[in-house]
Amino acid sequence: MSITANTVGRGAQSGWHKLVSAVSGLVARHGIIPVATIGFLHLAAIGLMAWYEASLYSMVVFLLTWGLLNFFWLVVLRRAAIAAALSLLLVVTLITFSEFKFGVLWIQVSFVDLMVIETDTAKYLLQVYPWLGWAVAAGVAVVIPVLGLVWWADPLRVRLRYAVAGFAVCFIGLIVAASAVELNDIEAYHGDSHVSYFARSGVKSVAELMTHGMLESDATVTERLKPAADTACKPGVKAPHIILVHDESSFDIRSAPGIKVPPKYGEHFKSFDGKERSLLVEGVGGPSWYA
Repeated sequence: MSITANTVGRGAQSGWHKLVSAVSGLVARHGIIPVATIGFLHLAAIGLMAWYEASLYSMVVFLLTWGLLNFFWLVVLRRAAIAAALSLLLVVTLITFSEFKFGVLWIQVSFVDLMVIETDTAKYLLQVYPWLGWAVAAGVAVVIPVLGLVWWADPLRVRLRYAVAGFAVCFIGLIVAASAVELNDIEAYHGDSHVSYFARSGVKSVAELMTHGMLESDATVTERLKPAADTACKPGVKAPHIILVHDESSFDIRSAPGIKVPPKYGEHFKSFDGKERSLLVEGVGGPSWYA
């Protein structure tokens, strides 16, 4: 036992000395400021991981995602500091939007949300929350000069083959880790582990898209609906022409108290004659389709 403990202790001490020597070499070649900047960016990511990730497993997924982002930017830009800065920017943006969505809808941001981003949704969001546009503009005004300064002062370069190898390792590791534990739909309502949940939902969504396509369906159908002439409806008078528009995702939020809506918000719910009509359907498991 003592020999094993001494061996492990010597190995850890040797690894620590190698790390210190490597950092000292980087400082000697490039200066303390660039190395400290990169260290601060990675420590900031570790801090976000410790604050938001709720389990050891989610922390592992976070680290793999963080490595994947860094190596992606290293493949593209070959600069270590700007790669860490852009990766941290993406992580902070994801956490901010996920916290915002959870505060409004009690559900986190998932990979599927990337598929429904379009201009009308963004326009409506800015109309409901006017301060959000100013916040985004202020953030862009601050972030762009900072990224430019980091780019200008970044002397560290990473060889392409190392960046590609690191990206491949993190990519495969993320797929294996995300596939090892099934993603439960209830996790979207936890309000934590934003980065790891988003990464795991990405692996799950892409796998289902590659396996089943956009809509899951059988390859062949062996049965057909049989017409039932004896049960057909035979009205006594000529039936009117009815056009039903099934607007699946619309809901008049004015029915909830204390909600501010933009001007002319109610125009969306009016018929062609200017009147508002409603149809109330109660059911469980797809009442919109029952309607």
